[in-house]
Amino acid sequence: AFCSGLRRACGSRVLPLAATASVVHPRGSMAGLAHIALLGAYLDGAGIIAGGAYGFVAKKSKISLIASTICGLVLVALIYVSALACAVWSLLMFAMFARKYMNTKGQIANPEMQQKLLGDPVEARIQATTKWTFLALALLSAAEAGVCGAAAFGDCRRVDDSVRRLQGPLRAPSALRSRRRGRIGDDASASLGAILDGQVWRQR
Repeated sequence: AFCSGLRRACGSRVLPLAATASVVHPRGSMAGLAHIALLGAYLDGAGIIAGGAYGFVAKKSKISLIASTICGLVLVALIYVSALACAVWSLLMFAMFARKYMNTKGQIANPEMQQKLLGDPVEARIQATTKWTFLALALLSAAEAGVCGAAAFGDCRRVDDSVRRLQGPLRAPSALRSRRRGRIGDDASASLGAILDGQVWRQR
């Protein structure tokens, strides 16, 4: 519903990024953004899945593997829906990984956790790797959201320009008909005036 509302605000349907990438924009910026967004989505999706795989290997967490796989595949699939949908999902991924990064960072900074990590170098390495993984995924998702948002905005402007160009020829006949009606009305008024003048002259 959110994406549909923004599509209506743009005045037309937001094109899929896969289709947008094949559009040759006059300046090349539209196709360039689409290709960058495609590459970024695959990179971000693969990173999310890899992060879940690391969680499964390090902590034997099946939930982490399943959830990350779903999130990564959804991100990649949304490229073929619309740039706007991809941007919204990437923002959600950014919020999620940023929160996970802050939580992990806070846990590591806890004095009790620090004492525990000093006695367990393996756990300390896992915690450090997890923290930086969350940070990297948050940054990737933020970058992907920005590129997809720019692509969606550019797509809206491109479609609006196309609509204006299409409306131009449609407005021309309407304006021509209006001018013709105006001329017909003027001619009718002139004829009526001449008839009335003739009648007055005959009465005299």
